[in-house]
Parts: sequence; structure tokens; C-alpha cells
Amino acid sequence: MSVNIDISQWTPEYFNDNESECLNHLLQDAVWNTENESILTDSSKNVTKERSTYVVISIPGLNPWAEALENQNSTKEISKGDFASKSVKRTLEVEEMMEVDPSTSTKRVEDKAKKLCSPESNKPKNDSNEIPQDILLNYPIPKRAGKTCLLKIYNDSETLKLNEMIEFVGFLSTHPMLSEFDKNEFENDMEVQVHHPPASLIPRIHCVSWKKLQHSNPMLHDSVIGFDDKNMYEAKKELLLVLTSLLLGDELAAEYLICHLISKIYMRADLLALGKFSLNISNVPIKRRPEYVKELYSILELFLPKSHYLEMSISNINEAKLIPKKNYDYNRLNSGLLQLSPNTHLVVDETLLTTGQLNSTGVHNVRALSNVIRNQKTEYDFVYYQMEYECDIPILILSEEKSLLPSDFQIPLQPADDQIEIFPETVDAIKKYLKPEILNKIRIYLTNARHNSDKYELPQGAQEVIEEEFIQMRKAKKASADDLHNLLVLARLKCLSDGKTRFDDECWKEVCQMENIRKERIEALKNTN
Repeated sequence: MSVNIDISQWTPEYFNDNESECLNHLLQDAVWNTENESILTDSSKNVTKERSTYVVISIPGLNPWAEALENQNSTKEISKGDFASKSVKRTLEVEEMMEVDPSTSTKRVEDKAKKLCSPESNKPKNDSNEIPQDILLNYPIPKRAGKTCLLKIYNDSETLKLNEMIEFVGFLSTHPMLSEFDKNEFENDMEVQVHHPPASLIPRIHCVSWKKLQHSNPMLHDSVIGFDDKNMYEAKKELLLVLTSLLLGDELAAEYLICHLISKIYMRADLLALGKFSLNISNVPIKRRPEYVKELYSILELFLPKSHYLEMSISNINEAKLIPKKNYDYNRLNSGLLQLSPNTHLVVDETLLTTGQLNSTGVHNVRALSNVIRNQKTEYDFVYYQMEYECDIPILILSEEKSLLPSDFQIPLQPADDQIEIFPETVDAIKKYLKPEILNKIRIYLTNARHNSDKYELPQGAQEVIEEEFIQMRKAKKASADDLHNLLVLARLKCLSDGKTRFDDECWKEVCQMENIRKERIEALKNTN
């Protein structure tokens, strides 16, 4: 088409060559842009806010029955309709798309200031530099499966404490591109892998709501812990029968073990952790029954939501990673076995201890265990300095002689000879006796008794009774201030185990008698040796 241009010129017209759009990055890991779009990081319209990222794991030490019930409860809350199946299908489609054409995805991020992916990420990786999955997951208990995720918190994150049990609700993010990040000048390859792990292994959760959990028993609602007096009495009776049989006919040891199982720290005053009840059951007939401790633990884990069996052999203590330690290559704290949530029972098998020499790791591990027992504090090793964090880990020690570790209470076992002989049959009979209804009753009882500790009362008149008893004990040179403290803790737990939330004279007389018998056993054992 031929045209003639007139010399006269009209006023120029203006049009929009590009447009800008504000996008919300809330609850998202990245802002995705198409090939012809760019991200304006310096725009005056940008509103920047802060969120905190935490590494969270599934509750360590959760026993099989509690884990199965927890999964069952979670499954009930998830829709099994078309939405769930479509969500799975969509995820698979996205992953397949990423595998087929990774170069297409790299074009979606063109902001060079915060680039999520680069062409280098498409090159084959050197397997020798890849960090193993168990290190990425950073689970405190070895050889026990657990889940890890990166949690994004948008508010009130400062109220979260280390090792607390918390229930989170949020949006799951597992996009394959989340692990593809360019390192900056302050990061090395290992640090990048640790801080940006594969989303298929360690997903991201954008939290919209969370609450702290009071216990980990999936049979009970977190805010409703209730058991009437009749059920408490019946459950205590069932549990005492089982534990007496397990402890080879020793009912006194069974009473102390029940007090241990329901113990919790109810207050911290100065340097004291009030309520702790570490127990050493000594005189275990390990020569006649080498399997005794493991069989005992196999029954205890049926009752407890969380527990762990620790072999205290020379080789294991010298190699075990009990203390969390900072790794500066990864710029991360590597978890240790003592990094447990409150009320996780640790059963220490000292019957495996033989003559040998502890290396530096073993010495630190024994010191860390002793610190947990005495002060209920876990040591964290930051290489250049150490820090202590409060914990609440009830520790049960089983040994032939008095334990090398400290304890609040030591009770020498008094097994009946006939009970030792028929111990395998006793264990089989107990497992058959513990039908689901009895097991569930005991599980609820233990959780209920422990958390009734917050309701426990010491009436005004009780103080006079306690003072009078203590004066008599001092005159007989049978008590110290520590003995009085232990006696008060024992009285508290004995009342709670009987379903009472108030101190009474009957309970006080019982615990005084229990303590007298326990101390007589210790003296008799000393004289024998």
C-alpha cells in the first residue's frame, strides 16, 4: 500500500507498552513469573513483611501403638472424596512436567537478586557431595523413622520453645523447584543442601494456626483429661498387678515404678526441678535372666506414648550422639538423643555395662545423662561454648549394683526365686492378659494421673504433720533436707497414683513406711556386700 506523508504532524499519541501488577506472596514459597514477566524488587508499591522458618520433626520416641492411633485419628479428619484424589493427581502431573522439561521452569524466575534456579541446577550433580538423607532429616533417635519439615510461621513465633509439642495447621508445599537455590557468597555447597533440602523429602508448611499440646496420648483430647475415682482405682489395681508380676513379685518396687511413670516437673525454683523422679531399680537378676530388661521395656512401651530404650554398654556410650552439637559446615545444630519432648521416658539398661574405658565422647555422654537426672537440663554443644536448655525426661535405670549414674530414688529389687524361674511364662501371660480394654484403661490412667499434678493441693494442716515427722526423723538421724524434699515428692505422686488430688494423713503414713522399707533394703544390701 503506497501512502504520501503530509508535512503537517499531529500531536503524538501515548499507549501502555507494559503493565505492573501487585501479587501477594503470603503462604507461598516463591513468586512465579512467566517468560515475558519480570519481578520489580525495587518498586515503591512493594510491602515487605517477615516470617520465621523452623525445622520441625514428628514427636521422637512415639511408640507403635500411639503412632498407629495418631495416624488413624489424622486419617479420619482428611477427606477421602474426589478432592483428595485430584490433589494427588495434580501433584504427580506437576512432578512429571518438571522431569520432562526442567529448562522451561528455569525461565520462570528472572529476578537476579533472588534467583531460585539457574542453568547450573540442570547439570548432573556430583553424588560425592550429596548429604545423606538421615543427616538432612536430623532426627534425634537413630534407627527410628521420623518426619521432618520446614515450617513457616507468620506471627507469635517468639513464643515457641525448643522441643515443645505443638500441633500445626497450614498449607503444604512440595514443589520440586524449592530445593534449587543459588548459593550466596556466605554459603557453601553443603549449607545450601541442608537449608534447601528436596521438598519431596522435607516439605514446607505455611502455618495459619498452631497450639501447644499438653500430652501426646492420642486417646485423649488435649484439653479434656478426665477419669472418675472408680476408674482411677480400677486402672491402678490392674497396673499394680502387672508391674508386680513383671518385677518378680516385688509390690513395693511396683509402687515406686508407678510413681516414676506419672512423674512430671510441676515447678522450677532456683536451681531445683520440682517433681522429677528418676528411679534406679537395682539387684536385677540379669545373670539368671539376661533378657529381663528388654522384656520389661517391651511391656512398658505398651503403656507409654513415648519412650526409648538406651543400651548403656561401653561401646554404645562411646559412640552415641546424646548431645546436640553445632555443625558449622552445615550451619545447623545436629540433634542428639537427649533432645526429647517433655515426658518422653528414657529407660537406661546399665546391666550391659562391662569393664572398659570411656573415650572423650563417652565421658561427655555420661556427664550429659547425669545433668539431665540431677537438673533436668540438656547440654547443647556449640563447639566454642555450651548452653543448657530445660527438659523433662523421666529416667529409669536398671542395674545389677547401684547405678553409676545419680538417681532420686534407688530401690533394690527383691525377686522371688520361683518368679525368676517362671519369668518367660509370666511375660507371655501378661501379654495375653493385657487385652485392648485393659491397655487403654492403663494408658488413660497414666496420662490422667500425671496431669492431675497441676490440681494437687497441700492443705494447711498438712504442714504441721510433715514438720513433726521430719523432726522425729532428724532426731533419729535418718533424714536430711534432701530426704524431706524426696519424701514430699513421693507423697505427691502416691496421692496422684491413688486418684487423689489432695494430701492426706493416710497417704503420708504409707509413703513414710515405703521409704523406711526401701532404706532398710539398701542397708541390708550394703551389709551383704
